[in-house]
Amino acid sequence: MKRDYVPRITLHVFEGQWANSRDWVIMYVGEHVACWNCCRRERVMYWQYVPYVLPLLIAAAISAALALFAWRRRPAPGAAPFALLMLAVTEWSLGYALELGSADLPAKVLWAKIQYLGIVTLPVMWLVFALQYTGRERWLTCRNLALWAIVPLITLLLVWTNDIHGLIWRNIRLDTGGSFSVLDLSHGTVFWGHATFSYLLLLLGTFLLLQALIRSPYLYRGQAGALLIGALTPWLGNALYLSGLSPFPHLDLTPFAFTLTGLAISWGLFRFRLLNVVPVARDVIIENMGDAVLVLDAQNRIVDLNPAAQRIIGRTAAEAIGQPAARILSSHSDLIAPCRDVTERHAEITLGEGEAQRTYDLRISPLYGRRGRFAGRVVTLRDITERKRAEEQLCTRERFLECLAEVSQILLGTEALAQALPQVLHCLGETAEVSRVYLFENHLSPGGELLCSQRYEWCAPGVEPQIDNPALQNFPWIASGFARWVEVLGQGGVIAGAIAGFPESERAVLGSQDIRSILVIPLFVSDAWYGFIGFDACDRVREWRPVEVDLLQVAASDIASSIEREQARRREQALAEAAAALTATLDFEQVLDRILEQVGRVVPSDAANIMFIDGDRARIVRWRGYERFGVKEPAAVGVFRIAETPTLRGMLENGEPIIISDTATYPDWVRVSEVWDWLRSYAAAPIVVRGEVVGFLNVDSATPGFFTQVHLAPLCAFADYAAAAIENARLFDSLTQERNRLELLYGLSRTLSESLRLEEVTDRALRQTCAAVGAFKGVLLLLEPGTDRLHLVAASGYEAESVEALDRQIGLRVGRGLAGWVAAERRTALVADVLQDEHWLTVDGLDDWVRSALVVPLLVHDRLVGVLSLYSEHFDAFDEAQRQLVEAAAVPVAIAIQNAQLYHQVARRAREQELLNRISAGLGAALNADTTINCALEGLQELVGADRTYFVTADLEARTWETTHELVAPGIEPDIGLSGTFDDVPVELETLLAGDPFAVSDIASDPRVEATREMYRSL
Repeated sequence: MKRDYVPRITLHVFEGQWANSRDWVIMYVGEHVACWNCCRRERVMYWQYVPYVLPLLIAAAISAALALFAWRRRPAPGAAPFALLMLAVTEWSLGYALELGSADLPAKVLWAKIQYLGIVTLPVMWLVFALQYTGRERWLTCRNLALWAIVPLITLLLVWTNDIHGLIWRNIRLDTGGSFSVLDLSHGTVFWGHATFSYLLLLLGTFLLLQALIRSPYLYRGQAGALLIGALTPWLGNALYLSGLSPFPHLDLTPFAFTLTGLAISWGLFRFRLLNVVPVARDVIIENMGDAVLVLDAQNRIVDLNPAAQRIIGRTAAEAIGQPAARILSSHSDLIAPCRDVTERHAEITLGEGEAQRTYDLRISPLYGRRGRFAGRVVTLRDITERKRAEEQLCTRERFLECLAEVSQILLGTEALAQALPQVLHCLGETAEVSRVYLFENHLSPGGELLCSQRYEWCAPGVEPQIDNPALQNFPWIASGFARWVEVLGQGGVIAGAIAGFPESERAVLGSQDIRSILVIPLFVSDAWYGFIGFDACDRVREWRPVEVDLLQVAASDIASSIEREQARRREQALAEAAAALTATLDFEQVLDRILEQVGRVVPSDAANIMFIDGDRARIVRWRGYERFGVKEPAAVGVFRIAETPTLRGMLENGEPIIISDTATYPDWVRVSEVWDWLRSYAAAPIVVRGEVVGFLNVDSATPGFFTQVHLAPLCAFADYAAAAIENARLFDSLTQERNRLELLYGLSRTLSESLRLEEVTDRALRQTCAAVGAFKGVLLLLEPGTDRLHLVAASGYEAESVEALDRQIGLRVGRGLAGWVAAERRTALVADVLQDEHWLTVDGLDDWVRSALVVPLLVHDRLVGVLSLYSEHFDAFDEAQRQLVEAAAVPVAIAIQNAQLYHQVARRAREQELLNRISAGLGAALNADTTINCALEGLQELVGADRTYFVTADLEARTWETTHELVAPGIEPDIGLSGTFDDVPVELETLLAGDPFAVSDIASDPRVEATREMYRSL
C-alpha cells in the first residue's frame, strides 16, 4: 500500500486496521482513505480529484453570468425565461461537478438528485423562451404553463423518492474501474418518459427557432443560429450519453457541452445584440395590425386579407380568399372602384352609413414577381375617422373661438347690455348654423310659481320669429309639462337632441315652433339659475357635438357674467343714488321717509318698514306699501319682543342679515295675524350705529321665494348707508331739539312775561308748545279751585269751536279720562295709540281723529295747576325727546298761569271792592225801594258778569214768590213777573231762608236742581 501517493479521496469509511493519530483515526484501504474524528464523532468528507470538474465549473460560471445578463434585460421578450434557462444550466453543471468530485456512492447519489432541479426546469424554460422570442406569447397561458409543469414536478418528486420505487434509477452502483469513480446507473421507466418529454419540448423550441432562422433578416438569423448552436450542442452530448455511444463510459457529456453553449450565446450577445434587438414575426404583425390589408392577384381575386380587413368587409378569410374582389366587395361600392384596373393610388374613402360610417386612408401598391412581372396589388385601409373628426372638431373649435372672441368684444365694448345681446345672439346663431337663438329669463308669479319669459331672439332668414308669441311670455314651467327641464337646467345640465325623442308635453310646445332639434344651456347669475339660452334647428335633425356644446356653454357663461355685471352696475348706481338721497337731508323724519323710498331701488319689494329697538322690544316707526294688502297701520301691531322673535334676535346677536325665502315653510316665523298672511318672502338687515344694533330694515314680498342670497349684499350696503344717515339725523335732531327747547323756553318766558291776563297766558303757552312738538291740536285745562273739575281755558286747532263750547263738551274731572288720570297721578302720559289706552275717553265728533297724545301736568311746588294735552292724528307721533321738551316748558307755563291767576284774583278783588263802594254810594243816594233794588242789580250784574240779574219777593205766609225787578243782557228775553209757590223751588228757597247762598255750577248735572232743571233751561 502506497502511503505517499493518494490519487483520489473518498468520503466512505471502510472496515480495516485503525492507526491512532491524536484525535483522528485514519484508515487506508488501497488507494482510498477515510478519517473519523473520535472526539467529535463527525465524519469529514474529502473530494476526489477529477480533471473534468474544471470545465463544468467554467460552464456553470458562464451560465450564471448569462443568467445575470439576461435578468437585467428582462423587459425584452424572452429575457426572463432565458435567465431562468441559464440558471437551470448553472445548477445542472454545478451539481454534476459535485457529483464527479464526490468519492462515495451516497454523496454522488445526493448530487445526482440535486441536479434534477435544473434538469426538469431546462426543457420547459427552453420552450417558453422560444415562444416569447418568436412572438408567440399567446401560447403562454396559465393553463399551458401548468400542464407543461406536471411532468417536471412528478419527475422531481420521483427522483427524491427513488429508493422506494426505482422508477428513475432501477440500479445504482459505483464504478471504480477507471482513474476516478463514477456512478453506473440503470434508468427506470419514468426516466425515459421524462427524457422523451424533454426531447419533445426541445424539438418544438428548436423548430420555432429554425422557422425564425429561415424567415428573419440577417441580424435575427445570427441570433437564431447562435441559440440553435447553444441548444443543440448539450442535447447532442446527452443523446450520446443516453445511447451508450459516448467515448467516455458512464460520463454524462451534457453538462460539459454547456461550455460550448455559453460561448455560442456570448457570441450572439455581442455579435448579433441578442436580447437587445428581438425579432417580431411578420405574420404576427400583419395579423395584429390595425390597418386592413387585402392582397389581390393580377385577376383581381383576393388571395389574402388580415382580420382588420375581414371586419371591414364583413367576410371571413375562408369566404373571401379566391373570390373576385368585385363579388366580395359588392356592398362597398366606394372600395370597388379604386381597386378596379388601378395599379397604384392614394385617396380617402368613406364606408358605412350613420353612426357606423368610417373614413379610411386608401393606399394601393403594385406587387411584382421575381422577374419584375406584375403579380397583383396590396390594398391598405387605415382608419382615419378619429383623425377626420379631430380635424372637423379643430375647425369647429377655431370657428367658435373666433365667435367667442367677437362675443367677448361685443359684451365688453357695448355699454348697454340690451344693445349687445341681439348682436351676440346673431353671432352665435351664424356660427352654430342654427335657425333660431333666444334668451329666456326666469321670474316668479305673484303666487310664487316659477315662470320664464323670452327677452331676446335672433332668427335666420326665412325662419318665423317667436319673440312676439304670447305663449312664451310668463311661461309656466311645471304647469306646461317642463319639469324635466327645471330639474336638469337648474342643476347646470343641458337639454340637447331631436325633439322626436322628447316627452309628449315638450313636443307639443316645441313642435308648434317648427323645432326639430334643440340645444338649451342654462344661465347662472350670482350662482342662481337666471334663465337659459336656446338654439333651434328647424331645417334638419341635428346632432350636437360635444365640442359645440362645450364652446356654446362658454358663450353662455360670458353672457351670464355680463348680466351679472349689468345687475351689479345697476345696484351700485341705485345704491349711490340712494345714498345721495339719504344724505341730502338731516331731518330725521325725512331721512326715515327717504330710506323707505330708496330701498326699493336697491332691493325690489312689495313693502318695507323700519324698526327701532326700544329696550327689549322692536317697534315699527316707518312703513311703506302695506296699504295695498289691507294693512293700514303696521305700527299698531308692530311692537315685537326681541327675545320671542327668532329673526330679530338672530340679527341682534350676530349682526348679520337674514333671508326667508318662504315664510310659510320657515319654522321660526312669527305669525302676527291673518292680515299679515300675504307676506310670503322676507329679508332684513340690522341697522348698526357705532357697533351697536339700533334697529332693523325689513323688506317684504307677497311672492314665495322672491328674496334670494343675491339680495343680501345690496341690502346690507344700503342698511349701512341708512345707519349713517340715521345717526347724522339723530345728531342733528338732538341739536335741533336742544335749540328748540331753548327757543321754546326763551319764547315762553318772553311771551308769558308780556301779559298777566290768564286768557292770553294760556293761549300763548298752548300755541307755542303745539308748534314746538308739531302737535295737530291741543287743549289747556285748569283745575277749578275748591273742586275736582278741570276747566278748559285754551284750545289750539279747534278754530270752529269756542272755548266755552269745548269746555261744556269735554267736561273733565280729576281721575276721569286721560287728562284726569294725569291730574290725579301728577305724571306725564306719552300714548302712542290712544285707542289702546284704558284711560282715554272719546267725545263723539270731537276727537275721533286722535291717534296719539302727550299729556303733561302743570305743577307749581307739587300743587296741581292744570293739564296740558297735545294730540296728533298719527300713530306714535311723539317721542321721548318731545316729552322732555314739553315737561321742561310746563314749568314756566305753570308758574305763569299761577301768576296770572294771582293777578286775576287781585284785580278782581279790587274791581269788586270798587264796585261795592259804588253800589253803596248808589244805594245811599236812592230815594225809593225800586231805585235801590235796580241800583243793586246793576252793581251785581257788573260784578259777576251775569246775563240776567233779578230780584224776587217772597210771601212767607202765602208761601209764594214773584220776580219784581230784573236786569238782562242784550239779546236775553226778560221774564219779569215770573211767580210761583215755595213748592216749585223748594231747595233754593230753603237754602236762602236759612241765610246761605245758593250756587249751581252746572245746572245740567247738579242733582239739587233736579226738580227745577227744566224751568232754568227755559230761562
